[in-house]
Amino acid sequence: MLYSFKNLKRNEDGATAVEFALISIGFVILLFGIVEVANAVWTINSVDYAVSTAGRYASLNSTATTEEIEAIAEQNMRDYFVNPADTTFSITNTTRGGVDFIDITATLDYKPIISGFLPGEWSFQISKTMVSPIHD
Repeated sequence: MLYSFKNLKRNEDGATAVEFALISIGFVILLFGIVEVANAVWTINSVDYAVSTAGRYASLNSTATTEEIEAIAEQNMRDYFVNPADTTFSITNTTRGGVDFIDITATLDYKPIISGFLPGEWSFQISKTMVSPIHD
């Protein structure tokens, strides 16, 4: 009996599998974190691009309606695989110093991919604004 415990102490069979199991947990968490951050940055940039493009369109087409401007922004979001259904647009015309401006704001309720695996409600808002002069 005493001899078998001495052999068990020296036996290293399975040590690699245990080490891999311990390291792989951290690696998988790191991998999911990288994917989640990349997706969030992609979404932020897509909303920014959509608002910028809609602002440029409104700036160059002074007769554009708010529906047309919002449709341009939504289409640009779809082009970059971001669902505009969770997005609220605010389009207002203002005058500052005798110059007409259009203010376009998009607010997206972003839900992380891994939020389904975590307890509770995980989401945050992405908000982008563009203020552009209207050219006649």
